[in-house]
Amino acid sequence: MTLVYVDTNVIMDFLEGRDKSAYDFFLSAISCKYDILISDVVLRELDYQKQDYHSMLELLSKKLRFQNSTKDQRNRVKSILSVHNTHFNDALHGIVASDANVDFFVTRNKKDFNFLENVRSCDEL
Repeated sequence: MTLVYVDTNVIMDFLEGRDKSAYDFFLSAISCKYDILISDVVLRELDYQKQDYHSMLELLSKKLRFQNSTKDQRNRVKSILSVHNTHFNDALHGIVASDANVDFFVTRNKKDFNFLENVRSCDEL
């Protein structure tokens, strides 16, 4: 099964109906095309945006994996920030995804993840 790390903005696109490709992506996941990995970083960002995501996670529960970021991963962010122009959380998303050996990292903001090789937008999957 293809394992895909899903960035916060893809979930928000789905929840807010901002992008049909996000809807299509999650429909594909439910239809067994993908397993989805999210992290505590995603949940914190959704909480910060005051998003009600619990029903969505319940719907995806059979296809969903969860990974907490570690202190080591948070410490490794500095090495990415010293070379790439991105945000702390984006670097942390990338590290968590890389450590989990995901097949793809799905985001709307591909330019923020230029330090990853397997970045895709929803409509590219």
